Amino acid sequence: MGLPMNEFASAAPGRSVWNVSSLISAVAGWVESGFPACTVRGEISGFSRAASGHCYFSLKDPQGGAALRCAMFRRAA
Repeated sequence: MGLPMNEFASAAPGRSVWNVSSLISAVAGWVESGFPACTVRGEISGFSRAASGHCYFSLKDPQGGAALRCAMFRRAA
């Protein structure tokens, strides 16, 4: 799903240059196909609620090491 290079982008020989929306779409498709529905358990850290009503936080393993940055939009919060 790589896109051809243009005059503003360069890549190593044999490698594709992706635009941002194509990369995001490809990654989302890969994640959705590997994890169609899942539940994640972790500690909430760094919680904040923006003026917009959206909530931002991280879920992390209790032992540390790994963290997943999250957003919960106002309609779900």
